[in-house]
Amino acid sequence: MGIWDRYADFVYRIATGGKRRRILTTPIAAFIFFGLIVLFVFASFWVDKWLDLPDFGPSWWSLGLSWLLILLG
Repeated sequence: MGIWDRYADFVYRIATGGKRRRILTTPIAAFIFFGLIVLFVFASFWVDKWLDLPDFGPSWWSLGLSWLLILLG
C-alpha cells in the first residue's frame, strides 16, 4: 500500500467517522489549509523580489481587466 493509499484511507476514516472526530479535525484542517494559502502568498512576494520583475503601475486598462476578472470569478 502506497503513501497516497494510506492518506486516502486516513481521510476516508475521518470523513466517515464519528461526529467527535470530525469536530476535532476540522479546525486542524482549516488551519493547515489557510496556512498553505499564507505560505503561497509570502512565497510569491519572495519570488517576485528574487526575479526582480518590473512594476507596472495601475492604468485604466489593467484596473478594468482586474475588475472584470474579479466579477467573472
